[in-house]
Amino acid sequence: MYKKTLFFILCLFAIGANAQISFKGTVVDALSGESLVGATVRISETKEAMATNSSGVFNFSVKENKPYTLIVSFVGFQNAKLVTSPTTFAPIVVKMYHSVRISDDVLISATRANAKTPTTYTNVNAEQLAKNNNGQDLTYMLDQTPSVVVNSDAGAGVGYTGIRIRGSDITRINVTINGIPVNDAESHGVWWVNMPDLASSVDNIQIQRGVGTSTNGGAAFGASMNIQTNKLIDTAYAQLSGTLGSFNTSRAIVKFGTGLLNNGWSFDGRMSKINSNGYIDRSSSDMKSFFFSGSWSGKKDLFRFNVTSGKEKTYQAWNGVEEEKLAASRTYNSAGSYFDKNGVEQFYKNETDNYQQDHYQTFYTHEFNRNWNVNAAAFLTYGRGYYEQYKSNQKLSKYGISPFVVDSITTITRTDLIRRKWLDNYFYGAIYSANYTNNNGLNAVLGGGLNKYDGKHFGEVIWARNASNSEINQQYYSDNASKTDGNIYAKVNKAVSNFDLFADLQYRFVNYTFLGFNAALQHVDQTVNYSFLNPKIGAGYKLNNHESVYASIAMSNREPLRNDFVSSTPTSRPKHEQMLNVETGYRLNKSKFSFEATGYLMNYKNQMVLTGNINDVGAYTRMNVDKSYRAGIELQGSTKITSYLFWRGNLTLSQNIITQTDLFVDSLDANYDYAGNVFYESLKNTQIALSPNIIGSSVFTLTAKRGFSFDVINKYVGKQYLDNTTSVDRMLKEYFLTDLRLNFASGNIWNFKNVKASIQMNNVFGKLYSAMGYTYTYKQGNDLGWGNYHYPQAQQNWLLNLSLQF
Repeated sequence: MYKKTLFFILCLFAIGANAQISFKGTVVDALSGESLVGATVRISETKEAMATNSSGVFNFSVKENKPYTLIVSFVGFQNAKLVTSPTTFAPIVVKMYHSVRISDDVLISATRANAKTPTTYTNVNAEQLAKNNNGQDLTYMLDQTPSVVVNSDAGAGVGYTGIRIRGSDITRINVTINGIPVNDAESHGVWWVNMPDLASSVDNIQIQRGVGTSTNGGAAFGASMNIQTNKLIDTAYAQLSGTLGSFNTSRAIVKFGTGLLNNGWSFDGRMSKINSNGYIDRSSSDMKSFFFSGSWSGKKDLFRFNVTSGKEKTYQAWNGVEEEKLAASRTYNSAGSYFDKNGVEQFYKNETDNYQQDHYQTFYTHEFNRNWNVNAAAFLTYGRGYYEQYKSNQKLSKYGISPFVVDSITTITRTDLIRRKWLDNYFYGAIYSANYTNNNGLNAVLGGGLNKYDGKHFGEVIWARNASNSEINQQYYSDNASKTDGNIYAKVNKAVSNFDLFADLQYRFVNYTFLGFNAALQHVDQTVNYSFLNPKIGAGYKLNNHESVYASIAMSNREPLRNDFVSSTPTSRPKHEQMLNVETGYRLNKSKFSFEATGYLMNYKNQMVLTGNINDVGAYTRMNVDKSYRAGIELQGSTKITSYLFWRGNLTLSQNIITQTDLFVDSLDANYDYAGNVFYESLKNTQIALSPNIIGSSVFTLTAKRGFSFDVINKYVGKQYLDNTTSVDRMLKEYFLTDLRLNFASGNIWNFKNVKASIQMNNVFGKLYSAMGYTYTYKQGNDLGWGNYHYPQAQQNWLLNLSLQF
């Protein structure tokens, strides 16, 4: 029924607008009189927008012959505003004047797609982010974008959260902030918990699905996420915000800005504090962060610096809940579990993750003339911290502690202990771009970056029941790693009549030094080098004023992760992965209706997956599978049903297939002790784990008078398999969720510039579901067994938010 409902809603895409009146004009440079190609023209009353063509012409179709307000924007020019009507006797000409200062948009323009770029992308603007920013993590604010599935370890969207796009996890999603890479250089992951309340300092986000256009940092194998922090606000402001919610969730925010000062400087800041007990037992979060930014802008130059810091302490909820326990104890958390002398289960109180991460960014832009500008940025990310664990019955030898004899008879070889695993790292470098554009429809970018990672990994035993010859804070391993990553790319967009042609070529090189195993299974420093060439081409065609089509083909290559290296030898090391991505799409944009359909194929060579096999080091590492692919259709659209009722939604239908692989499992004896690793079966055309074939979302917005609006939010995620066997015994069930949100926004009330309030009820029907999980499969005799682990998400819960701006 849920699938049929989503299909029915998407049928609204077929509803179009009727009566048409042509509304045509030209956008020109006020000084030279030259036409401006690619300027954005928006009709304020209908919200319809389009880009001017290769002659600088825009042509809308409207229903009524009445005055309309045109808002026109173009990089390097001041916004223009013109009130006119379709039947104006004189030709409509919008004159634009050069800006007195450079826009912050130039900082990220080199890595962004636009309406003329033949690739698949979604923009999330400041208004959308603010509406969804009710205390949960940034990933949850993107949940209504196409092909996205989010999850939370603690079950309530606060603390450790995850996001998958087209089935690809965060290690395969390239993330940048203002064009600067964020993904960890070794694991390729992004831990949003280290950047608490980042969304409160973000102006907009662009998600490019598939390979997308060239960017900085690691390769995009599922999507790229380009985040831009706050832009210049002309007037001074101060803002207080607070959130209260289920599970003792609370958030306090203080924001301020000086506005543009007489000397061209402006400053903005934010401080945030977030606490939550979490839905899962002992999954508390204690997080704080700040953001500070300063900028100086002139007619030809822009300088900006940003400082962001986040500090978190979270009780670990990483283990998941055993499937057998879900019915009786859905929120059970096994982290820190041990049994006292009376056999009663206890939990170590400091089973926590503790980390601080600081981001320093500086930017400089210079505009030589209206055709040329250059950007340069330098950055430093400094992270340090540890997680602490109680571990029972551990081998002393594993921690560098000698066994010892008690009473001349008993040899003690194991002990209970508490350990800390530390990470202390620096990630620094620079990015640059040179941008050229002209009025003949040509836009070219030459850019790239170079970064260096220095990381120190080490572990300590801070307590042991049987300490033997150990020292205070016994260090049992240490591994210093170093990685250099550089790239250079060139992009060209060219408008030719109704065509938009695109070409993009990136060269990327990687040098990585780490402590790994050699062929004799000895720990020695090792170095690997990679060189990748990543080409992309595409074309778009404008069918008419409202419709366009596009197609692109792109290649991406990526190196293995840290764990793939350190847990293998040179002879067992995985190969690098390669993906060929084909995207094709259709776009329709009218005043009250929009629709987009995208078909994609992401064809992988040597994709790395967990097969259960053990390598020559004795480690479970990811292995290459020769052929695999993701193919699907993404549909999205919106319609203004009445003057007060608006709908938007999306639907993804996909196949995510491993063509062939072998399954290996652990062999257990009668006592369930490990007895080796064995081949179980060959698998063909199986589903890739954690890749649902159906993802859909729907949002109805009812706008009332006096600043009130009401949202009905639905999300459907199809079944997900926990491994690559396509077995219903190792599967997460599909789920359909409904959230409700009441919003209020008004200016000039109670002596405040703006007052905003919202209350959001999540999962109002109390659906029992898990958004993430994993499985352990084994063989005992001739029988196959398994254990499934789930990350249950919260049932009914609420968040109340209030914001006051002075």
